[in-house]
Amino acid sequence: MELICSKDLKKPDNYEFLTTPLWGKVLFPASLNIVTAHPKAGKSSFLYSWAGNVTRGLEWGGIEPPRPLKVVYWELENPEVIQYNKVNAVANDNFWVSKSGWAEDFDIEKVPKKLQAAGFWPDILIIDPFV
Repeated sequence: MELICSKDLKKPDNYEFLTTPLWGKVLFPASLNIVTAHPKAGKSSFLYSWAGNVTRGLEWGGIEPPRPLKVVYWELENPEVIQYNKVNAVANDNFWVSKSGWAEDFDIEKVPKKLQAAGFWPDILIIDPFV
């Protein structure tokens, strides 16, 4: 690792992109946000509800996204029927979900290739559960 004087630090070329919030003062491009709570506290339901609103450009929790956001929800925990019930209520063109069977071969390094193959590049990637 190279160390440099802070006065010599240059602004990144993509500074404006990286510092423009996607949702409030919480979610920025290329950031990692982790939602944690006790088991069965409703994390998945919370994320489905939130994603359903921000993908339509609607306010949620008092915060409105700057535009409809594109979300991929990678479901690794719930059976297909539960996933269908949760997604059916909030489905729209900007909200994509993993198909049944993607959980078995989930490998974080393969995610970009699978997204590219699907022809959809999201603003937000939700992996549930993350651990």
